[in-house]
Amino acid sequence: TRAVPGMAGILDADAGNFEKFTLGEHTETVLRNFDENFADVLPVALLGPMRMALVAHDLGKPAAVAAGEKHREKEYNQSFAKRFFEMVGVEPKTATFLLGLIGDGMATMHDIQVRGGGEESAAKLREQARAAISGLEATDPESVTTEQIDGYIALCKMLITCDGGAYTSMAVTRGPKHYYRNAPSFNASFAEPHGPGKRGLRFIE
Repeated sequence: TRAVPGMAGILDADAGNFEKFTLGEHTETVLRNFDENFADVLPVALLGPMRMALVAHDLGKPAAVAAGEKHREKEYNQSFAKRFFEMVGVEPKTATFLLGLIGDGMATMHDIQVRGGGEESAAKLREQARAAISGLEATDPESVTTEQIDGYIALCKMLITCDGGAYTSMAVTRGPKHYYRNAPSFNASFAEPHGPGKRGLRFIE
């Protein structure tokens, strides 16, 4: 990732959190959450795209923070992620699908899991899933199956779990001179993991 022109500076920038993590540190923690909790339950074909989505999900955050426009973080993230996908050669339909996952998909799932959004939010996410899948497969939206919609929703939940889980004491951030458990900012939203490996990061249902 750092070999992509301009990426090293973005990854070394302030991610705008009170722990003062760089974006690179936050992203590595999110990727570790994914590998430790979900990588072994996904089809192999989805591992690359999901890791790509996680690498790109916050790329615009440092620029939004620096501009004093953190309220427009989603727009910045979409713009930076789109450019990143183009630079690394992600196929356009796949890039559009991933942008949907880390944009509207994660935002709606955050509303459901963190803000307590009800059936209206759940219905909105199902429609987003239908549109995203039909665009990826170039099919009629009405031909999208319930199983495909459920799969899309599961991917959104994985993404937001890995991201939100980075702001809990269940996550570890590593740096050149540190290795420590993160602050418990979002602990109340997550079920305490069990087992020696501290696996099982998930939202409280």
